Amino acid sequence: MDSFKKKIYINISDIAAYIGQNYFDFVTPFERIWKKCDLESYQNLLGKLKEEIIENENNLLILENEENLYNDELLKKKITKRQYTLKIKQLEEKKKKSKEKIETIKDRVNEID
Repeated sequence: MDSFKKKIYINISDIAAYIGQNYFDFVTPFERIWKKCDLESYQNLLGKLKEEIIENENNLLILENEENLYNDELLKKKITKRQYTLKIKQLEEKKKKSKEKIETIKDRVNEID
């Protein structure tokens, strides 16, 4: 079995982060070493996060389309005002959660990228 050997050079300034003594920047050094050692999985993770953003944005568009459908149903008197209000409230909660998730993932991608 071939052993995979790769030399890794660590910055002296990063050692404090590795041992938990740098309270200001404890993640970046780990990301740098991860990027140096395994660039492929690092880029795969970024790709997956970006795909997740797109998926959630598409979900948000679907929810907005549903809202328009409920508006049409209300105008055509297929549903009551009470049903409309209930459904719109549920959609708003889903949209809020989806927007929060998108922002969280975007923040993570921006920090990594």
